[in-house]
Amino acid sequence: MRLAACCLTGAILLWLGLSPALAKLPETMDELTARLAEEGTTPEKATHLWFEALYVFMSDDEETSQLGAEMMTALMCDPDWQKNLTTFLSQIAEKPYIAYSYPKGATPENDYQFDKNDFELEFTRSTKGPTDKDWTLFIKCSGADTPRPYKMKKSADGIWQMYEFSSLYVGVKKPASLQ
Repeated sequence: MRLAACCLTGAILLWLGLSPALAKLPETMDELTARLAEEGTTPEKATHLWFEALYVFMSDDEETSQLGAEMMTALMCDPDWQKNLTTFLSQIAEKPYIAYSYPKGATPENDYQFDKNDFELEFTRSTKGPTDKDWTLFIKCSGADTPRPYKMKKSADGIWQMYEFSSLYVGVKKPASLQ
């Protein structure tokens, strides 16, 4: 009965355009791989995993940051995505709050504070691309006036992966403490 209630709650959250919160950031590649096999079957849940990997990547600890880079690579459609990473890294290094502007409840007024181990993302719409395996999704960003688009592709094994995300790391409103 409890499992059915959890599944129903997750289905309702997705129907409302929210990604269910998860217990904690992945700590190993094995953990991410297992979760990806389970949760990567919808673009919204795969997006949540991508943000989790991004937050691991943004760690101050070099080893943890490297693990986050490996996790992000596993979640990308193009395994060579890092060669095009310069702009992404410079934006995140200069303005880390850009990455923190997506979880529900993180706002410029509260300095984009949220619990990295328990957050939700809100999606406003999605559009199918030329095939069923190619989608553009729009995610709410509290630091911007409009939702941000990004693209995902479905792999041959049914797992959704990030394909194009340049709109996710453009400027947002500064946190209150920086204004």
